[in-house]
Amino acid sequence: MKASYFLIGMFGFVSLFCACDNDKDEGKERTNNENLENPYNYVGQEHNIWLDSITLHVDNYEIINNIDLSEDIPLLINVCSDYMYEKGFDTIGAFQSTDNILTNVQNAYSYVVDTSSLNAQTKRELHRILNFVIETQIDNSGQSCVNEMLAKIRDEEIRVLRNQYSIPEEEKIVVLKVTSTLRASLQYWDNNIQMAKGEKGTIVAIADAIGTLGGHTMSVLASKAAEKRLKKSINISIVGTANDGFVIRY
Repeated sequence: MKASYFLIGMFGFVSLFCACDNDKDEGKERTNNENLENPYNYVGQEHNIWLDSITLHVDNYEIINNIDLSEDIPLLINVCSDYMYEKGFDTIGAFQSTDNILTNVQNAYSYVVDTSSLNAQTKRELHRILNFVIETQIDNSGQSCVNEMLAKIRDEEIRVLRNQYSIPEEEKIVVLKVTSTLRASLQYWDNNIQMAKGEKGTIVAIADAIGTLGGHTMSVLASKAAEKRLKKSINISIVGTANDGFVIRY
């Protein structure tokens, strides 16, 4: 009988020890995930700073010239490009790249990713991230769901940082800059009265992120151009699935 009590006691001790060990492992996992910060978070922060700056410039230009640049997108791109050039940024190819993004807004910018020179696995990861955002917006049609989007993007960032995907090291930087800009832009447009709580902000945020593939200047230009392009659109919707592709109707 004593032996039985001893065995039961030992079993309980081992179970408790294992449970504590599991708790420690889970705690370590959470801590490790929290410590895995995107080293390119500053890219999204700078994007928002320059977006505020270029918005002020465009607003002043419209007032001085008594014009609505949402009705003349080519002029808008030139005005924004000239402004960034004056601030010391490289704007070579800016018009063509921005126009390419706007032209492909209807296919949720998939063409822009597909025709880039990135590795096939990198493209798949970018599509996966964008699909998560788009699917979340479709599931929450007409509603703000930024926190849910941010959580999914953050989860993918951790996977990339943990090297769970076969992405070339130099292109991992590209992905992390895109996710940084995407997170910052989603928060930026969610706080914008005209764009918040719906598809508009999400669509523009994706344009911001895709623009990052062409560099910092491109992400700012793509952002402002996409915002103006959608400014007067009322009935905007995103339809489709990750398997069949997404279409933006406006």
